[in-house]
Amino acid sequence: MTDQENPGPEKIIPYEGLHEIRDRLANTLLVCTAFFGAPVIFISFLCFNRVGSASIIAVHLFVYLFSVLMACYRKKVSANTKYLFITACAFIIGILSILKWGIFGTGIVYLIFLSILITFFYGTEKGVIFTGINLIILITAAVLFNSGYLHYAFDINNFSSDMLAWASVSSVYGLFTLVVIGSIGRFLISMSANYEKLASKTADLSKTKEQMVHEIDLCRQTEIALRESEERFRTVLENLPCGVSIHDLERRHLIMNEETCRVKGFSREELTRLTVMEIAGPSFNKNYDAVKLWKDLEPGKAVRFDAMTQRKDGSLYDSEVHLSKIMLNGRPVILSLVFDITERKKIEASLALRAELERLVSEISSGAVGISYKKVDDYINNAVMSIGRKTGADHAYFSLYNARRETLELVSEWSLDNTVIPGFEKEMKVEQELTWFTRMIRSQNVVHIPDMDALPDEAQKEKVYFKSRGIKSLLILVLRQGENMIGFLGFDNLNKKKSWSEEEIVILRIIGETFTSVLYRKQAEKEEERLKAQLSTALDIAHLGPWELDIENQEFSFNDHFYRIYQASAEEVGGYKMHFDEFRQRFVHPDDYFILDEVQRIFQAPGAPRTSRFEHRILYADGKTGHVMVQVSQVKNNKGVPVAAYGVSQDITEWKLAQERLLESEEKLARSRKMESLGLLAGGVAHDLNNVLSGIVSYPELLLLDLPLDSRLRKPIETIQESGYKAVAIVHDLLAIARGAAMVKEPLNLNMIINEYLDSPEFTALSNNNPGVKFHSDLENGLFNFNGSAIHIKKVVMNLVSNASEAIEKTGNVTISTCNRYVDRPLRRYEDVNIGEYIVLSVFDDGPGITPENLDRIFEPFFTKKVMGISGTGLGLTVVWSIVQDHRGYIDVKSDKDSTRFDLYFPITRDELVGKVSTAFLGDIKGKGELVMVVDDSASQREISGRMLEALGYNHIDFSDGEKAVKYLKENSVDLILLDMIMSPGISGRETYERISGFKPGHKSLIVSGYSETGDVMAIQKLGAGAYIKKPFSLETLGREIKKELAK
Repeated sequence: MTDQENPGPEKIIPYEGLHEIRDRLANTLLVCTAFFGAPVIFISFLCFNRVGSASIIAVHLFVYLFSVLMACYRKKVSANTKYLFITACAFIIGILSILKWGIFGTGIVYLIFLSILITFFYGTEKGVIFTGINLIILITAAVLFNSGYLHYAFDINNFSSDMLAWASVSSVYGLFTLVVIGSIGRFLISMSANYEKLASKTADLSKTKEQMVHEIDLCRQTEIALRESEERFRTVLENLPCGVSIHDLERRHLIMNEETCRVKGFSREELTRLTVMEIAGPSFNKNYDAVKLWKDLEPGKAVRFDAMTQRKDGSLYDSEVHLSKIMLNGRPVILSLVFDITERKKIEASLALRAELERLVSEISSGAVGISYKKVDDYINNAVMSIGRKTGADHAYFSLYNARRETLELVSEWSLDNTVIPGFEKEMKVEQELTWFTRMIRSQNVVHIPDMDALPDEAQKEKVYFKSRGIKSLLILVLRQGENMIGFLGFDNLNKKKSWSEEEIVILRIIGETFTSVLYRKQAEKEEERLKAQLSTALDIAHLGPWELDIENQEFSFNDHFYRIYQASAEEVGGYKMHFDEFRQRFVHPDDYFILDEVQRIFQAPGAPRTSRFEHRILYADGKTGHVMVQVSQVKNNKGVPVAAYGVSQDITEWKLAQERLLESEEKLARSRKMESLGLLAGGVAHDLNNVLSGIVSYPELLLLDLPLDSRLRKPIETIQESGYKAVAIVHDLLAIARGAAMVKEPLNLNMIINEYLDSPEFTALSNNNPGVKFHSDLENGLFNFNGSAIHIKKVVMNLVSNASEAIEKTGNVTISTCNRYVDRPLRRYEDVNIGEYIVLSVFDDGPGITPENLDRIFEPFFTKKVMGISGTGLGLTVVWSIVQDHRGYIDVKSDKDSTRFDLYFPITRDELVGKVSTAFLGDIKGKGELVMVVDDSASQREISGRMLEALGYNHIDFSDGEKAVKYLKENSVDLILLDMIMSPGISGRETYERISGFKPGHKSLIVSGYSETGDVMAIQKLGAGAYIKKPFSLETLGREIKKELAK
């Protein structure tokens, strides 16, 4: 029976009592006063202000404010409090009005209103009493006004104020008030009696109604019972949660319920026309022999089995079938109960999956305990694969943000059959293009999309994007740490749609949090190991070894870093503990024992410092000596007694050696700077001498061209020319000393130069002058070539051999040798030799060696132990040093009391030798009137160059500075420029050519100078300038180079 059929007894709503009516009246008065009191106060202020009644206004305002407060909190204030407040306010305002205006004010009205309120709130008796009190107050006020004790607050002359007026008003007030309160009291008494009668009648009616409802219920129950009895079989049949059908032994349907029709998809008429076998479907007929099954059934024994049953539309569903044979109308029939267990199968599968996931969670959690961070990646990969397989996903992945939370990094990924699932494109702005997906990720902990087709309209971009990747369903678990999103655990389904249950999601979230915990632990362990490695590396790099000393027991505690300093190990010395005396004997140099004793004495003295630093020599395990710096700090107990010391020893052996090398390098640098300064001085002098010697060398050559062969002046002029060449040779020595002098370098073979020198007249003269000296040569076959200036290298060989022979006092041997040498590590020699491939020129003599005090000065200009002007000028070795430096080579000198050996290192080249150019006849190098521009700051040099150009058949135009030459070439043209490199004042030769190249790039030019920076020469040659000719130059040299430049 439903509630509608049997509503039951209605709830009786009680009537309001007298107390509730009084409380409602009090609330109404308070609310009205709160709403309408403000304009009343305003009007009272306008009226009372004219008669000076500020006290009345103040009382009115006080009453209004408290009325507002009482109205706001009326539900919390008790009824008696509200009654008392309202009557008190009326009484106070009435009394004040009577005392101000007597019977002419509103006081009478307030007193009438007060009597009515008291009657209503407290009863008729109290109303009558209070009315009497009010009459006494009126009579007292009348006596006071008439006797002059009280005065009216207005002009009383306009009104009658005698006792008769007061008596009449008091009488009217008393009679009127008694009538009103009497009526109200009678009304209240009557209403109270009626209320009691009404409550009694209501209770009687309620009981009567309950009896009637009970009787009606009994009737209805009887009626329903009769109906149920009649239709019990049909009701049970139709409401069973399974398909029920009865069919005969010929398998024709006799009776079926609605559930059978619904599940099968047939109507009752269709089922009546079909047999059981026709609707069972091929799956049932294939798995079961229906004829045998029906035959084997026995009355009273049911048969149960599970089967796949077919619906009308051909779909299959899981069913549980119960068959039993019963008797109906005297004949046997088959009762069939078919339960649709599809949902049960799903639940069972879900429970099985949950059990598998819980087992997997247990395995994953237990596998994470104590796992090494090196195995974490394999652990997560295997776990992700297992989860993907267990849950039936086609793609599973686990991603975390990097340490700075800038990019999402894929930690692990698995896909069924190794299917490649494309991720977000690198150039794709996910937050801007997939806004719905981004919002879901940020706002929720789970993004579950069981069906891509069911996405809302605002997610159409997401639907297109995910479906283009073949994703039909997805689940993303957002992993958070506090409020921060730290990563995702995601699953995609490609083959079919999938909906994840809440239990599965909870379990997967636990797995994701386990992964996160393991990864953060891995990061922490890696960071800890990295920091330990960094600390260990830092200690090794800094050669630091910490230690601890127990002062009371005089026992050291060391670690491996400490032992590495001493090139020992704990196994070799017997552990990490060692007594102080053993340490000193094993590792401290005996000569430095006093240092440790002194440190101990200082620490033991009163007021000793807590920290100290000192150095001492140490003994390595192999017996060699090193140096350490020790920083030590002592710890005292509460009595101020040292109990322990902590220290760090730093191996400063390399630093000590570096200091020594630095001092040595500073000495070499000072020597090199000194040589460079002297070279600059010599170069400057040589440059000026070159300009002077140009006339001495060039003019005799020009004069000889004009003199007949039998002229008696030819011999003196040739002598002048020879003397000039000798002077030029001296200047060349000075230029060789001046590092930076331009020299033409080409591939040379040192053996060829040495052989040429040994066959030269200079060597023959040297041998004749030193008959007691025997010269030997040991030249290596297959010697590499090197880039150099042949004339300068020949000068080096000649000076070294000459110097060696002159060092032998009577008889001795001088050996000249060459070899190829590869330096695989820097050599510390007289000059340090860097790594590289070199050819080495060695000159050895067995004469008295060079004393150590003179060894550092042998390359200084004019330093010699020979007689100046007879056996040397003191420039020989200086020239050698300068030429070797210009060839980027190195010099090593070894000398003792019985011999001296000079080794010169030159970097090799694999370029082939350049063939010699045959000397041309003057007729072959003459020009054909081409115009040559001569730019030189020296007037004499311009004149010499002009005379030589005329002799060679060229026209020429001369300029003393580069600016004039540039200006001329902007408007005119020449065939070739003969350009001096150093010009003062004005711009240099390099700047001149650079300006010319600005409007005539690659103009044919020859560079001439006696001294110039090699960098300047090479710079303008890169711009297109031709060969470099050193001053002073011969007529043949000038003519040949002009011919070669013009022929380009």
